[in-house]
Parts: sequence; structure tokens; C-alpha cells
Amino acid sequence: MKKIAAAVLALSVLTPALAQDRQFLPKPDVEALATDKKWIHIRVMDQDKVVWDIRSGGAFYGNNLSKNNSDSGTWLVTDQGQLCVKWRGRSQDRCVAILAEGEKFKMVDANDLKGTYAELTVE
Repeated sequence: MKKIAAAVLALSVLTPALAQDRQFLPKPDVEALATDKKWIHIRVMDQDKVVWDIRSGGAFYGNNLSKNNSDSGTWLVTDQGQLCVKWRGRSQDRCVAILAEGEKFKMVDANDLKGTYAELTVE
């Protein structure tokens, strides 16, 4: 029982450190990666292919190609480098951090910095 308690305690201490060890892109890099670009991503949870058309001035358009539905809204990048989207329609408002892994990018939900929300390609 003591070994299990020690393992749980060690895991609870290490888990926040793992999220902190991930090197997310800072605000200027996310703004450059987003402004007037299209983010094409495959969501991990359902494998849906989604395109975000991110315009200068804060306009934002999203299209779920897998489900053939779309929405629009606004976007901004926080001081922590998270791109946040506020939708006009029924889509869920969301903030994502961007993780660079070599030439590839991953979107990480701001509510779960240990996980991966989607694999990202930028055009």
C-alpha cells in the first residue's frame, strides 16, 4: 500500500512538470503562424479534418470537412501564446497552445496541456 501511495504522489508531482517541460510557441510566433494563414488539422478525438481560415484583424472562419459544417468567429493570441477562438455559432469556444516538433506542429487544448488536440499543418 505504501508503494502505491508513493507512486501516486510521485505521479501527481511529475504530471504538472511534464506539461511545463513542453516548449509551446510564444505569442509573436503564434501570431506569425496564424495571421492570414489556413490551419488544417486532424483532431485526435474523432479524426475530423478541420480548416481554420485565420484573418488579420481578428476574423476567423472554420470548416469541418469531415462533417460538412462551418462556423465563423473571432480570434486573438493571449500573452501566454494561446490562440483563442470565440465562435458565433454552435461551435465550442477554445484556446490552443502550439507545440513545434521539428517541422511539424501540434495543437494542444489549453485545458489539457499534457495532451494533444490535433495534428496541425499551416498553409
